[in-house]
Formats: sequence, structure tokens, C-alpha cells
Amino acid sequence: MGKFYDAIPSSLIPWLAAQPIFFVATAPLAGGSVNTSPKSREQDGIPLIQIVDEHRVCYLDLTGSGNETISHLRQDGNGRITIMWVNLTEGPPRIVRVFGKGTVHERMDPSSAFHELAPPEDRLPQGVRALIDIELHTCSTSCGYSIPVFSPISRARRTLAEWTEKRVSMPAADEHSDIVSNSLGSYWITTNTLSLDGLPGLKTFEACTDPNEKERLARQKREHDAFQAPHFESSKCRQAIATGWTSSAAQTSTATKPRGCIMTVALQRILQ
Repeated sequence: MGKFYDAIPSSLIPWLAAQPIFFVATAPLAGGSVNTSPKSREQDGIPLIQIVDEHRVCYLDLTGSGNETISHLRQDGNGRITIMWVNLTEGPPRIVRVFGKGTVHERMDPSSAFHELAPPEDRLPQGVRALIDIELHTCSTSCGYSIPVFSPISRARRTLAEWTEKRVSMPAADEHSDIVSNSLGSYWITTNTLSLDGLPGLKTFEACTDPNEKERLARQKREHDAFQAPHFESSKCRQAIATGWTSSAAQTSTATKPRGCIMTVALQRILQ
């Protein structure tokens, strides 16, 4: 079943490089929100992740509405990150995780090593905001026996690429025109300078951080940290959970349900 290694076994590297999607997980050092993000292997035929060797993985971080990974990696004393790949198509089931420490190299930061490590500009998607460089200390494999088989992935989404192209062609907001040259830069300033918990985001635009928003997020973090795990002491709660499982099973299509696996309606929609 599960196995642990001090490095990525060389036999796994071609398989990892071939997976169309991978997942990244990070968290603050104390309290706050644990984050996980899906990532694509490529955009418009340009690779976004590289298995450098048995101890090193790096990937290009595209623009997003949040920047949790960057914030968590930048936190003093943190840097913890896990990447997971899972076989979602035909073939032997498999899950692979690598655990390590990551460094953020921002595209707009002249002091970073981004342009030394990233592809040349003509091979770089416009929406890339950073390169995440990971030195791993552990690699694990597990069975993935319960993971459903999805239809083969036939195409990539161009939604983010098209959105980025539009942003790049638009001028920056007036209040940002002396800092960035286009609307994508304005987006980074307004949405990527803080994490959900108020941790610093993109270092390049840290001076543009809204102090009121930072305080609001810090206050929200304290409220979230005070949350307690659920206690199902009442029969009503227990009944609601039990009924939910029964309802999901009842709505499952027997025509598409693999033997021994309950496939929820939500998962069916993903597969369609």
C-alpha cells in the first residue's frame, strides 16, 4: 500500500510529468486557513510544472483571485508545501505526494531569481506571476483504489488565458498607473497583496496593501480560529447526516455507478 521515500523514485518521474493536473496544499504556521489549489500541467502547450530531479520540483504560478500559496511560503519560518498527483484516467490507480519547503520567485520582483529559473519571455504565459521552487524531503505513494476513473481529458480550458490577454490589453487603473502598465498589474495590486488571513502576498506590491483590509482579514482570522469542531450530540444532527448519505445514494445513476462505489450527483456532473 503506502510507501515513503527520501526522494522521488526515478521510475515515477515520467508518470508525474504526464499527469494533466496536480494539487498544491499549504497552511499558515499557527491557526488560519489551510489551502489547497488545483493546477494544470500546461497552458497552450507550454509546460507549467517541471520535475527538475528526484529532490526538486518547480511550477509557474498563474494569476488567481487569491494568493494563499505565496503568502504561506513567504511567512517567516514556514515554507511548507505538499504537491499531490492522482491518476484520474484509465490505468493502475495511484496517488503520489511530495512534501517539502518552497521559495517564491516573483516575476515583477527584480531581486528575485525568476528570470534565471523561468522559461524565456516568449515561452512564458502572460498570466504567470511567480515561480514556486520546491526542495522536497519526502515522497509518498499510495494506492488510490477508491478514486473514480474520469473520462480522458480532451482539452485544456482557455478561460484564464483569454481573461489575462484582455487584462494585459487594458490600461492600469488611474491610481496604479505609476506602478504598473496594464490592468493585470492593477488586479495583482487589488487582489494579491494579502492572504485570507491577512498575511502578506506578492512582495512586489506590498507597499500597496490596504491597511484597513489587512486589519479586517486579521479580525476574520481570529473569528475563524475560534471555531470549534462539530459536536453531534443531538439526534437531529445525527439523523441529518445519515439522511444525507441515503439521499446521495438514492440519486446516483446505477448505469454509471462503478461496483462498490457510491458516486454522488455532484461528481456525476463533473464527469458529464
